[in-house]
Amino acid sequence: MQNKAFKRFAVLVLPPVLSSFICCLFILIKPISHFSGKHFSFLLFTLFNLFFYPNGSIGSQIELTVLGLLFGVLGLGISNLSIYFTILVNRETIDHTFARTIPCVTLTLIAFSAAYARSKLPRLMVASRTIQFVSAWSLTSNLRAITASGMSPRTFLDLWWPLLWGSLIPLIVCMICFPVSARQQYSKQVIQALQDAEEAQLASYKVLFSTNELHSSLADLTRLRTQFFRNARRLPRLLGECLFEFSYDYVGVDRIAPFVGIVDSLRVSLANGSNDLIDTTMYNSDDLHKDVLGLSADGDDDLACVEDLKRMITIMHQAILNSFALVRRTLSAALIDKRAGDVSLDDIDVQKQLLQTAASNCRGEMHTILIRNLANNPPDRSSLFKKHLCMLSYYSVNLFKISSDLVFALTCASEVLDSRLKNRRRVHIPRNFWSWLKAPSSTITDFGLKPDGNDDFLSAEQKEQHRHQHTFEQEMQLQAYAAYAIRRSHLKQTGFSVKYWFLNIWDAPSVLKFRLMVSRHFRTMKGSRHLRFALKNAAGVGLLSIPGFLPYGSKGQTWFFENKGVWMVISYFYVLEPSTGATYRVGLWRLTGTILGAVYGFIVNIITRGNPIGITVMVTAVSILIAWVVRMSSIPGVGTVFAVTFPPIIFPVYLDTTPFASFTIALTRAYMIAIGIVAAVCVNLVWWPFHARENFTLQVSKAISEITKLYLVLSRQTLGVTTLAASRANFDLTERNVQSALNGCDTLLEPLRVELSVVPKPVTLYRKMISSLQRTHDLLISLRYVRERIQKETLFEIKDQRLNFINALILVFYACMHAFRSSTPLPQFLPSLHTALSEMLCAIDGKLMEILSDDELQLRRQLADYRLHYALSEAEVLLGLVTAMEEMLSIAKSLFGQTSIFDEAPVDEKSGNTDTLPLHTVGHTGWSSGPTSPTMQSLASPTKRKFSVKQKENAADAYLKENPADAYILNYSPPSAAPSSPVKDVSLMSLSEIASKDPPPRTHSRKTDTEGIPLAKDVFKQPSTSSTSTSPVDPQKLQMNVRDYVQDGQNTSRTSARNSPNESPTTQYRTRTRRNDSNSSSSSTSAHPHTRIP
Repeated sequence: MQNKAFKRFAVLVLPPVLSSFICCLFILIKPISHFSGKHFSFLLFTLFNLFFYPNGSIGSQIELTVLGLLFGVLGLGISNLSIYFTILVNRETIDHTFARTIPCVTLTLIAFSAAYARSKLPRLMVASRTIQFVSAWSLTSNLRAITASGMSPRTFLDLWWPLLWGSLIPLIVCMICFPVSARQQYSKQVIQALQDAEEAQLASYKVLFSTNELHSSLADLTRLRTQFFRNARRLPRLLGECLFEFSYDYVGVDRIAPFVGIVDSLRVSLANGSNDLIDTTMYNSDDLHKDVLGLSADGDDDLACVEDLKRMITIMHQAILNSFALVRRTLSAALIDKRAGDVSLDDIDVQKQLLQTAASNCRGEMHTILIRNLANNPPDRSSLFKKHLCMLSYYSVNLFKISSDLVFALTCASEVLDSRLKNRRRVHIPRNFWSWLKAPSSTITDFGLKPDGNDDFLSAEQKEQHRHQHTFEQEMQLQAYAAYAIRRSHLKQTGFSVKYWFLNIWDAPSVLKFRLMVSRHFRTMKGSRHLRFALKNAAGVGLLSIPGFLPYGSKGQTWFFENKGVWMVISYFYVLEPSTGATYRVGLWRLTGTILGAVYGFIVNIITRGNPIGITVMVTAVSILIAWVVRMSSIPGVGTVFAVTFPPIIFPVYLDTTPFASFTIALTRAYMIAIGIVAAVCVNLVWWPFHARENFTLQVSKAISEITKLYLVLSRQTLGVTTLAASRANFDLTERNVQSALNGCDTLLEPLRVELSVVPKPVTLYRKMISSLQRTHDLLISLRYVRERIQKETLFEIKDQRLNFINALILVFYACMHAFRSSTPLPQFLPSLHTALSEMLCAIDGKLMEILSDDELQLRRQLADYRLHYALSEAEVLLGLVTAMEEMLSIAKSLFGQTSIFDEAPVDEKSGNTDTLPLHTVGHTGWSSGPTSPTMQSLASPTKRKFSVKQKENAADAYLKENPADAYILNYSPPSAAPSSPVKDVSLMSLSEIASKDPPPRTHSRKTDTEGIPLAKDVFKQPSTSSTSTSPVDPQKLQMNVRDYVQDGQNTSRTSARNSPNESPTTQYRTRTRRNDSNSSSSSTSAHPHTRIP
């Protein structure tokens, strides 16, 4: 382990340290320094650290060298051309105003163009800074001296030599010392990700079927999943570097590119395949030694079924592990070790056939096992949705999905191996030049991370607004303007004049379309983020460089040249960032690096006193620290500015190119750089500030909107509204949009965290929100996989219940999206997702009961139409989706609050404080005031206490005394309703009581809850409009009410191994679906009479 860490340190640190040592030699050795720029040779070290610092891969270093030299030469050419015109003007009139305006305007235009290119094309970030650096240094030199002596080749070569050697030295060192390509890094990361996926799959299997202590297994599973997800997220960026890299290898990038999608699909499966198994909050310390499935050996009728399912899952599990190992071995032999003969193509074909056979047999056997289990159980004990059956079915379905991914992985690995055996080495070049320009730069940023891509998500709201404006103009404005033109043309028919002739052309349809197009372009340019950033950069550079272009001998011009004010300009455009929060952090770290660099440069001058050997030793020694800070820490900006600050202090003293003492140089360089940094921060704060927090909430809203679209596409396919082909096309596009929006949210978190704000920033809740959205997205992908394989009879026979569930889910999505978009509170009452899901599952279960009541032949024929393991898996996925939605609601209410109707303050049972009563928590109305997950409730509010009947009655009495005018809310009866004595609430009766007693018809429409307090939403119902006012109670509905009551966690006599005071909704659902006669009888004993408050 230590050797591996040391090797990694050497690979990252040695190339930049060796490059720094060679740069020192080029500066300090007199004969060589003449070829490094006679007056500006010390800029060799500065240019190397700013623009050509080694990044790791040879391809990225070649890219930096080519782009840096190209844009540097372009900047030198434009600057020297501007100097030439300046000299022409100055020959007639010395120090002419127009002559001083030419270089100032040229520098401003270069700053504007470079900033716009950097914001529009992320690949040109370093190149845009290079052209600004050389232009600023050339144009702010002493133009009067150049005019007097005339232009010479030295005007160009003094900056050309430092630029040339500063780019070539690190490139040569990277090719010789530990050469690493992006292709090798990508290949190793793919192999590592596959190994992590294999270990995570093995750990989830151990957790699911573990009968011993679960603590260590859960910890291992959590660690392995986290490690796998972290490695999987690096693959898209590494693949982007491979696609835009010049390489010389056997295998093309197109052969290894599909593994990004394979690993991401495995990530979704492993994220949901053992959902809630790793949630350690679901287990008590006393329950960690029990079986996860909640089975006991003394009284469960499903032990034989579980054992059969376990046997089939074990076969699939072993086949999957063997396939993982073969894929890793094949890729390692073909891409890393170059020993392609160790694996044969026949081995891959055999393993692929074995995996497909195992998946097919397991799928058929599971269906048979589940049917046999249902047929053997008594009709009154048969239930489709049992905890252990749902878990095992969902786990098996995810194994099927993993097996299909591995079949594709084996096919891709076979193609890679075949290409390695048949092809010869050849050069691979980027194919799409425009895509290459729009791809992110591979340079390490000031946040210690490489850019994730074009940050167009920062202007998400503007794009959405422009899209709607474009649609409106295309469909509405064009028609309105055309009608207006026709009316004017009618007036023009009365005579002829030049005015009417001009208006006839001006209102022509083609001219009208052109006018609208120009208007849209102007509106787009006005709100363009790229244009705003370019204007800020150009304005700052122009204003800071004005003292250098003042009349010769003026105080401003003297101050600028004596203190080298060009460093002020350079630090300004280097620190300025598109995000305000990013500018804060960059400015802070660069100020720190500036101070440290100035102090170190002054110390080196005192110690070495101009000794070249001492300077070389001191600079090389500190280069080790700089390399560690830049390449291995989270604050690379400190190291970069530190390396830029001390060379102008050390080397000019040795080269004798400055008349000032070392202390004066250190002071002037430090405060000049500090002025540029402070100016960049102030400009970004005042002029078009980009606040990451506001854009983060908009980006989250966009992500929720895209997830809603994804679920709607899935729902249309489920209900048969759209065809499968059309749905798949929409799926691919929408899933990419969702992942792009989630990546945008994740990228905005770092600028948001460092952004200065008076209001506290709940970054922890923001991270939890992104995790909840990502989990929702993964669950929808799994739901799509299940829905495409489930029988349509299971979907269409309960269409009404599915529509209710879809409506409830869409309303919750919309409420969260609106809250994040407008930063407004959520409504207190939203559709209860658990109630809608329970009704849908009860309908499926009821359909199954009808099938079980038929004869055996009919039973087999009807059950053959159902794929039971997919139906159970769908229930498990939907349950996870409901849990994720409740977490999202809880976070949104914590961030934005809610519009309260009733007070939710908890009542202290010990003190008897019943001033407030959460009326909405009483009864089952299909509406909920918020999530029921205890884990997420702890984030938003204190744990709510349960209320006894006496406490609720006392609270109602207190409410009536304080608010007599609102008594009708609690004590309301329609005028036509006759007074009746309190009756027993039928929702609390047991099944035996319901079967033996025929409930009387309702005489009025007032509903009662479990504690006898009417609900406010039922007060205003009229008797004539109530569908149940004169009809008897439906026994099936009563049975569902009992189940609803059990679902709310009122029943405490559960036999699951997860029974704990802090059970999650998932555990409650899985436990409550196991019906027990003893539970029903206990419910009957807890029933209480309905009490009407006078």
